[in-house]
Amino acid sequence: MTLIWETNINKYSSRIRGRFYTILRPIVLHPTIQVLTWRDRTLLNLDIIFHDGSKLNGGETLAAGRDWVKLIGYTYEYWRPSEFFFAYEMEGD
Repeated sequence: MTLIWETNINKYSSRIRGRFYTILRPIVLHPTIQVLTWRDRTLLNLDIIFHDGSKLNGGETLAAGRDWVKLIGYTYEYWRPSEFFFAYEMEGD
């Protein structure tokens, strides 16, 4: 598990959303970012479409305590219209 430098999941998800809506806005056509809660875990689900037609899909599994957030696992897939793609993942506990 990796400790994240935010004190709660809402602050962390807001920071991630902010990056796609501000910093990456020139290259991002349509960002969809959802926060889903299941039992004692939270999933940050990403579905990003870029101006060139490429896509980034992914998710981060998070656990949170009173004043901490930990990254437990993640998976990302990036696809280009030319059929080039890569996938990257870290499974947690």
